[in-house]
This record gives sequence, structure tokens and C-alpha cells, in this order.
Amino acid sequence: MVTIAATPRYTKGPFGELYCAANSSTYYAFRNAGSRTYAEAGLAHYTTRLDQVKEMDETSEVVNIGLHYVATAGPNSSMPKDTDGDEIRDYVEDANGNWQCDAGETDWQNPQREPGIPDPMNTIYDGVDPDGDGMVGRIEKALLKNLLIRDNPLTLVRVIVDEEPGIATFEVPINYDNLTNVANLS
Repeated sequence: MVTIAATPRYTKGPFGELYCAANSSTYYAFRNAGSRTYAEAGLAHYTTRLDQVKEMDETSEVVNIGLHYVATAGPNSSMPKDTDGDEIRDYVEDANGNWQCDAGETDWQNPQREPGIPDPMNTIYDGVDPDGDGMVGRIEKALLKNLLIRDNPLTLVRVIVDEEPGIATFEVPINYDNLTNVANLS
């Protein structure tokens, strides 16, 4: 249990308002005060610090207590860290946050888990949606889309028309001629 004498002082950062300045009394009170390691907590690529030092880069393996945010490229950046430069963020590549390259993950320190296959093209991402746009990797690849850019071409757009109450009309952003060459529309 951690007891502090004063109200914790936080500062605003890239993803919220509860970051600790690295030299603050709040940081020193909460530093290494957790009940387990960052690997056990799955927080290797997360931080409580405004300077964006990851838990795994702290001086101890014991996790800090407090709200953790994904570590970014810097205190003024909202781009999560990408150590190996392959455009897949560290926290995505090491999905369980234990800083190891386990089965079902790509190596956050190496842009190719398998020689000759860039991580974004790895079949590991076929069944997941790394960019959060609603399409898993195999669909993005089939549509010749970048699985790291939120660009779902199947996003429906609501069209406001004067129709019966209770009926919603949507526009489907698909080229009809291209669609009928590969599928049926019903």
C-alpha cells in the first residue's frame, strides 16, 4: 500500500490528463510501487510518465502504480512508439505486453519476423484489425488496402432523404461495375 501526504499532481499529456512528470513527487511516490512486474501486468509498452519512458525502460521491473497510457514517440506526440519502424506500433506487435515475441505476435524490435516478409504482410495479422477500421488483415489485403491505415471502403454513409418514417437509407461506397465483376449484389 502506498500512502502519500498530499493530493497527487498530474499533468496533461498526449492521451489524457493523468500523466506524472518524471521528477515530480507523485511519480516518486508511485514509481515501482506495484505488486508485480510490468511483464506480468502486460504493460511493457505503456507509461505513466509524461516523458513517455516505457515501463520496460524504467530502472526496475516492478510496475508503477497509476493510470497507464500507450507510450508515444514523445511528450508532444500522439503517435504510439514504433521501435522497428515497420509502421506496426510496439503495443500491437507485442499484444500481451510482456516484451517478448510470443506465438501470434511479430517482433517489435525487428521489422521482419520471417525473413523476406515485412511484418505488415505477415499472416499473423490476417485475422486481426490492427488499425481499428473494422476490417481484418486478410480483407484489407484482398482489397489492396494498407492494414495500418483506417480506410475501410465499406463504411456506410447515411443519406438523408424524405422517405417513410423509420426507414434509414445508406450509400454503399462501392463501384457497382467493379462489384458485379466479382460478386452478386442482393
